[in-house]
Amino acid sequence: MIFVLTNLAGCQNSPGGIISPATEVYVSKVVPSFMQPELSEDTSGTSSSEKTILLPALAVDFNISNGVSCFINSYVIRYYTTGGTPLNDGKFDHSGGVSLFVKAPAINWGAGGDDEELPDSATVANQTLMEVFLPAVYAFMTKGNSVITDDITPVIARIEFAGKDVNDKAVSISAQVNLVTTIKEEEN
Repeated sequence: MIFVLTNLAGCQNSPGGIISPATEVYVSKVVPSFMQPELSEDTSGTSSSEKTILLPALAVDFNISNGVSCFINSYVIRYYTTGGTPLNDGKFDHSGGVSLFVKAPAINWGAGGDDEELPDSATVANQTLMEVFLPAVYAFMTKGNSVITDDITPVIARIEFAGKDVNDKAVSISAQVNLVTTIKEEEN
């Protein structure tokens, strides 16, 4: 019974590493679920307005289902066609650093009253913003023109995050998003 309770609580940095479970971190949400460019009008003092393409950033939310927090410190983004082959032989793949502490939610051990709602043990979300839809990827996908039949969409961007939990165990999490070149229509 004590082992079960200790495992649920997480026992972060337990003495001697006797009971030190690994974190159970996962990607809870990716926004937007698919990425598409938008048009923006530049009206900076000129008589004619120029339209530019804006590529959105990706928000990735993380949650932890046990009591072990973790650090995410790097990522790798790889681009694939729908057939699973690397886009342009991996030319656009890139990696980088990120500094994110994913804090485990507090576990409520007390029994609440009938009218008191207990918090979900995995509701603490931690988020990072990323530039996934790069201009070079967009140019390659559209082949530098606006002819839709030349388009090679959708492209799948797979993001692999790496780090360590507070018990010094390796953490690996992945997410993916589809990239399309169809210009997003303005919502009225």
